[in-house]
Amino acid sequence: METKTAEKSGNERQQLWLDAWFDPVVNLHAFSGGICLAQDKLLVGDLSGALKVFHNGKVQASIRLNAVPSAVCSYAETAASGDGPGPTLVAVACGPSVKIFRNLKPYFKFTVPAAKISQAETDIWNKLSSGSIEVGRACAMLREQSNVSQRSLDLLALETDPDRQQRFLAEELDAAALAEPLPSCITCMGVLPKRDRKDESEGSPCEGTLVLGTESRKILFLDAQSRQVVKTVTLESVPVYIAISGSKDVEYRVVVACRDSRIYSIRNGDLVRNCIEMESPICGGLVRIGRDIIFACVDKTLHSYHVKGRKNWSLSLPEGITNLTAFRCARRGAEGCLVALRSGEVRLYVDKTLMGSIAPPKAGVSVTGMVFGQFSREQDALVSLYTSGAVSVKMLKRTAVLDASKAPEPGPPPEQDIPLAVPKKTKLYVEQTQREREQAVEMHRSFQHGLCKLRYLTASSYLRLFQTAGVANAQLYTSSHHHVGRADDRKPRLNMSVAVLGLGPQFRVTFDIENLAAIPLRGASASLSFDREHFHVDAPFLELPALIPQASQSFHIDLHALVPGTESPPLQLCIVKEPATLLVAEVQMPIVEV
Repeated sequence: METKTAEKSGNERQQLWLDAWFDPVVNLHAFSGGICLAQDKLLVGDLSGALKVFHNGKVQASIRLNAVPSAVCSYAETAASGDGPGPTLVAVACGPSVKIFRNLKPYFKFTVPAAKISQAETDIWNKLSSGSIEVGRACAMLREQSNVSQRSLDLLALETDPDRQQRFLAEELDAAALAEPLPSCITCMGVLPKRDRKDESEGSPCEGTLVLGTESRKILFLDAQSRQVVKTVTLESVPVYIAISGSKDVEYRVVVACRDSRIYSIRNGDLVRNCIEMESPICGGLVRIGRDIIFACVDKTLHSYHVKGRKNWSLSLPEGITNLTAFRCARRGAEGCLVALRSGEVRLYVDKTLMGSIAPPKAGVSVTGMVFGQFSREQDALVSLYTSGAVSVKMLKRTAVLDASKAPEPGPPPEQDIPLAVPKKTKLYVEQTQREREQAVEMHRSFQHGLCKLRYLTASSYLRLFQTAGVANAQLYTSSHHHVGRADDRKPRLNMSVAVLGLGPQFRVTFDIENLAAIPLRGASASLSFDREHFHVDAPFLELPALIPQASQSFHIDLHALVPGTESPPLQLCIVKEPATLLVAEVQMPIVEV
């Protein structure tokens, strides 16, 4: 797999990444939110509805889930004694529930509390249950509501499939089912650290609590045991990406990107009034680097904003952005952002400086999900999943230079500022320029004369080529009583082209006849006149079928040359209809070569 990097100076390039593992047939399909690195294991929430655990390049476990996972997180359980972190837990968000695994075994399940249903939505479902309203009208009324339950969202999602919609209604239109509201699905999930990460060793699990984003436009903060909600923040739209910084014991901030192209900030459990609003929808992910927020939009732009809402910079990229993930190299103090483009290329940006890029394993594939962190013994590893189902693991080279100040300046190459070695104006150049000014008319006339001569020679050569090939165009034979002027459509008018095929001594005379009149021509015949000392023809006379108007018909007559190596006299091909000759063509025969 080819790895590209930013230029250091001139044509010299530094290599940032090393290939660690690549499996093209592992068949993994997941998004960035469903990929997690936990110590020496790779956890993938596959779209097939399974949690797959990889260790040393092999599948260690595959746990079947009851729904497609939307997010996967790893954190440390709070110890009962309160001294240090406990065992590592894996949280998998599936639908409205969070399944927590301990030692790869089911440990606990948390379900999002069901939201209250508005009275208007309840009335619509009651009318559906009683049959007083049609399904299409009910869907239109539900679409007009500002906030609906998960049951209504599922019904609206099945509008394009009437059969599945009817089966869904048959299951849900029950008094007991309508009385029990459905919980909202989880869209994103993160871990809020309990204490500052600087106090923990690198690569150790983070002791913290879960933060959930739901379809009901809420951010839920769970307790240390993930058994109940301790804080709820309501947003104006559905959250899709979440980034958490800080610690619960000191100060924390939760940044959330929503479907309304807005980015909201929650500081210590309180929603900040100011928000960042974009013109284009946000895609790919959300990254928090220091006090900056980095995100991408569907208009092929990468943006950086201060956490308080001030814009830092924007970059226009050549292709659409599919994924973002944070790049943190603690041993070198470097932080940045990894950006995956639609072509499959992965770029590393430190601030807004491009440090390097990774080419896709093959053309036509793009990245569906990626994560950067500690994998096995390597502290700085990049795991990428592609649309083909392949997985790639790359390690950051220990000698890689990640200082943005030493990177080349973006923009055109410095070579363009070097002036060209233009030769000095010689005496001959000055004299030629003066001649062009003074004799411009004469030079133009000379050029036109040469151009006309070239065209004449070309036309003459083209004519000689047709003559030597033996191709003749037939001309209309006019008698003394033929009137010149407007043609009569009832009189026969023909057009014929003749060609001679072969090198000798066997030849074939082919001719195409087109009837230009408005009525068919019947009873015509073709007669070939030739010199019997030079040629022999078995059938020189050919009866023609009816010639249809405005249609070309092909015929042929075979002949044999008797005297090879000499120039033969021309042939005459006549189209006859008693009592007159309609058309005569003279055919020049080529020299017999055999």
